[in-house]
Amino acid sequence: DFMKKMEKKKRKLNKKKRYFRIFSRFFIFFSFIFLIIFALKNSNFFNVTSISIEGNKNVSAAKIKKVSGLHKGSKFFVVSKKDRVKKLKSVPYIEDAKISYNLRGRVSIRVKERVPYYQLDVNDYLLVDDNFRILENSDKKRDNLVNLSGFNVENPQAGNYILTNKEDREKRDLLLELRNDEYSLRGNIRDIELLDSISTFTTVDGVKIEFGSYSN
Repeated sequence: DFMKKMEKKKRKLNKKKRYFRIFSRFFIFFSFIFLIIFALKNSNFFNVTSISIEGNKNVSAAKIKKVSGLHKGSKFFVVSKKDRVKKLKSVPYIEDAKISYNLRGRVSIRVKERVPYYQLDVNDYLLVDDNFRILENSDKKRDNLVNLSGFNVENPQAGNYILTNKEDREKRDLLLELRNDEYSLRGNIRDIELLDSISTFTTVDGVKIEFGSYSN
């Protein structure tokens, strides 16, 4: 019995030693990785040396740099690329963005801008893209955009979306339907009025068409 107890204690002791060795190795490994990352972040190795920006027309390069948090001398990996892209996409005109970095410190930012498709006369003119996002409040009316009217815009601020309420779904669906290529109406509609009970659209030739119900 005594020998069995000693053998059991010995096994427990060896087991603890084995766990301790495994833990120690993991601790040393992760500590080493942490030190490498810390050293790289605090060195000049990942410093930005230059920034090139492509695809921007309505958003200035200065605005893109500021929102992305990138400038000459900044550290590229302090903020994740995903978070930088998310911040850029919060700019009303920016639909998507891609950021690349090379070991020489050169950063390239390529943005895809949204294009105005509709405009609404709400105090100023709201320019809205085909995904119903408000791009800007303009004091000038554009000749090449579809004029929308007949409904209220609750938050007419750039970056917000129009027709977001549940009761607006049929109006949204109609606008999407009117852009369907099979109807050949894209670029041929000048005005669209979306009242609760009836919708009317007018072509560039002045032809007015009324829908008695959104479900038709």
